[in-house]
Amino acid sequence: MGIVDSNKLLLGRYEIVELIGEGGFGRVWKAFDKRMERAVAVKEIPTGARTAQRAINEARTIALLNHPNIVTVYEFEETPEAYYLIMEYLEGLTLAEILDAAGALPLQVALAIGVQMCHGLENAHLNNVIHRDVKPENVILLPDGRLKVMDFGISRLRGRPMNKDEVIGTVFYMSPEALTGGIVDQTSDEFSLAMVVYEMLAGSSPFDASTTSAAVFQILNSAVRPPSELNPKIGKRLEDALLKALAKDPAERYEGVIDFRYRLEKALGPKAAPEKILKAFAAKIYDGNEDVRDGALDLPQPRRRLAEFVAERAELLRRLSTASAVTVALAYLVLRHLPMPPGPLFLGGAFAWVITLLVPPAGIALAFVLSVVAAFGVSKVAGLAAAFVLTAYWLAVSRTRPFESLLPFIAPVAAALRLALLFPVLAGFCLPPAVAALVAGLGGFAMELFDLFATGRARFVDVGVPLSLADPAGLWRIVTTFALNPLLILQPLLWAAVAATISVVASKRSKLLDGVATLGGLAALAAAYLTVLAVPSPTGDLGGPVMQSLAFSLIIMLVILGLFPYERTRQKRQSR
Repeated sequence: MGIVDSNKLLLGRYEIVELIGEGGFGRVWKAFDKRMERAVAVKEIPTGARTAQRAINEARTIALLNHPNIVTVYEFEETPEAYYLIMEYLEGLTLAEILDAAGALPLQVALAIGVQMCHGLENAHLNNVIHRDVKPENVILLPDGRLKVMDFGISRLRGRPMNKDEVIGTVFYMSPEALTGGIVDQTSDEFSLAMVVYEMLAGSSPFDASTTSAAVFQILNSAVRPPSELNPKIGKRLEDALLKALAKDPAERYEGVIDFRYRLEKALGPKAAPEKILKAFAAKIYDGNEDVRDGALDLPQPRRRLAEFVAERAELLRRLSTASAVTVALAYLVLRHLPMPPGPLFLGGAFAWVITLLVPPAGIALAFVLSVVAAFGVSKVAGLAAAFVLTAYWLAVSRTRPFESLLPFIAPVAAALRLALLFPVLAGFCLPPAVAALVAGLGGFAMELFDLFATGRARFVDVGVPLSLADPAGLWRIVTTFALNPLLILQPLLWAAVAATISVVASKRSKLLDGVATLGGLAALAAAYLTVLAVPSPTGDLGGPVMQSLAFSLIIMLVILGLFPYERTRQKRQSR
């Protein structure tokens, strides 16, 4: 059957891309609409085919419908050889494919899918259209989280009786009245929809039959097994709603799909948004085939809420942390030690925070400009040096990695809070190896410079008086101080090595490996500070400050490891 010629424009405007489906009804092609410049799906049905009339029915039916949860039909064309149904091209996974891979879905996801299916079917029923073939194969989840009900090819107007020889549909999801040729109305779609929701929640059909005849017998005669026996997470009210929608007698079901949707929404919760749930769910299954089985995404309530909160607002949180880091760096590390009045300091920091929140690289550039201006207030040499260093740093790092570029400036703050050991460990836990090593090394260097300028003393050297940018020889003293004290070079290298090692181990995202890497990294740092880098504190105490920083850092890392949602990444690790 070769009606469509892939080398020619179909109907003078559709460029055939590939064949995406074929069956007894004909073929479905992916094509490009040259006139509207969009991808479309072209369903081709030969005019002599037994199902040709269904194509006309489908076109007329869907033409009545316009809803985000129903596939859109653009046009219907006819030639002497075939009918052509031009529809929106949908690229995603059908619910059947998701269920085959996952079995039972997480409760919230199943309810969100059920609610969206209800919305689509409600619109059809309001237009007096009954789908008649509601099943997982006719529901598709797109990568952006949108859900569509498809294939209205055997739909009909409400209330028309069926002939005995006109039993059309998928037997395993048909209502009793559809199987027996009775009147099919909205409650028939409700029955099929409830079967799909039951399967999503319980992991199996309410009528688990292996043959067509067995399915027909069970649908007509067998009682529905309570879904809570298969999934204890299903509450009593939700179970009652499912069993009511699956009643044999249409009169005992809800009057319409809208009433069934109300029960699903009540089970979902008043604050839950199905669109957001499906958007997050689609991001998981389309990004690395993440495990979507029931329980795989179910975390303890606080951890689940925290993980969902972070996932939904990842970009906003990243920008907020970047903007906050800019403000901290300005106020604590730079402007605090340069002659700038409190007023300009506050206004400059606030303005830099806002700009960084909107455009992070621009906000960082503004913070660097303010720092350079402040440095020129100390001396011309200091201003020129700051301008050269910060410009080079912005071009090399901040322009493309604004968040990571600010992390080294946080190290002196962490040290002031007695969390110096935490910085390289956390960098290794959160960043790729090369980036983690660079951030940790620069952080160690920044901490040493801050100490030398603030107090004249770093951990491994005492220069007597604080270094000053106002001193013409200040820059040269920085160079000589580091050249004469190799331990000042060794500490940033140690931080970089520990961060890179932890990052390599933590890339597996295993709770055991992450725990070992964290303990090993902290132990290595503590051992180095107590041996190779051992320098007594001013009070003569060697181990006190180190052990104090070790204890605080360990507590924080244990909290982070306890909150991290490892279950959400398990399948992704396996697929890689």
